[in-house]
Amino acid sequence: MAHKGILPPMPASDQDSLDKNRFDGFYKIGSRDFWGENEINRIPDSPMKKCQHEFINIKGEIRCSKCNFGLLGSGLVAIDGQVYAQGKPIKFA
Repeated sequence: MAHKGILPPMPASDQDSLDKNRFDGFYKIGSRDFWGENEINRIPDSPMKKCQHEFINIKGEIRCSKCNFGLLGSGLVAIDGQVYAQGKPIKFA
């Protein structure tokens, strides 16, 4: 079946949806049936740690060498650990 545009998210994989085998109307299957015996890894939400960013240029993007925070955009460049947009430094709080 071919779909045009963006597909909806996959069936829920949270524990409650798996326990209740919550039905997904788009995929026409329950969560537990869809995911079967696949291993589900959950990453807990936690606040981001503060970082004193040191940016570097890597293959068309700007990335912090300490925390891997990255930026894309034309006119961005990293010089001496700082990001510049169109020649002006960008400050991060």
